[in-house]
Amino acid sequence: MRRGHTIGLCFGAADVGKTVSARRYAHWDKAHDLLTDWGPRADSDAKIYAALAKSRTVLYTPDVLTTPRLLPDDLDQAVARTSICIAQHLEVPGNIPLDRWGSRRSKNFVQLIIVDESERLSATALELLRDRYHRDSIALILIGMPGLEKQFSHYPQFYSRVGFAHQYRPWATTRCSSSCNGTGGPSARHSTQTTSPTPKRSQRSRASPAGTSVSSSDSFPRSNAS
Repeated sequence: MRRGHTIGLCFGAADVGKTVSARRYAHWDKAHDLLTDWGPRADSDAKIYAALAKSRTVLYTPDVLTTPRLLPDDLDQAVARTSICIAQHLEVPGNIPLDRWGSRRSKNFVQLIIVDESERLSATALELLRDRYHRDSIALILIGMPGLEKQFSHYPQFYSRVGFAHQYRPWATTRCSSSCNGTGGPSARHSTQTTSPTPKRSQRSRASPAGTSVSSSDSFPRSNAS
């Protein structure tokens, strides 16, 4: 998912674990305070740098009043700070890349942006996300309530680039499945219903809004990314 630079939609009813699974995958419970406060560092922060280097993911939740003008600034800050933390983990002491002015050379290490509560996004905000998806080659997952895929289908330029749509459903037992990779992406207590970008036609499939099909299989779309 991350290295494939895909756009995915994940939706489901309240309390099925959408936000929890996204926070777990992005290690956001560990990283949130550091990335928000952005103050002096401590030796213990090295564990957070390592966790962010593993996920290469930013989790962003727009406020109810977030405007298209604020969205790029919020994302730029989150991506930049996350990349700095990842760089801190990856850099070899004594071999820090510098630009020609002697300053630390910046690089984007983020491969995936997860947007929670994405039904709050306006058409302009979606266009800004699509632009970042193309410009920075960053994969996107948008999480929201049921009907999210129908809402976004009204924006063909964005929706035509959606690679899969995954539905969270309540389930009685704990099951770990993956949307972001084949082994450990967002997971929750749920069963699954997934729109595949290249489905096989069968009697157990039905048409989806994207013009693909929704399989009755209980597995997430898999990826080679880790």
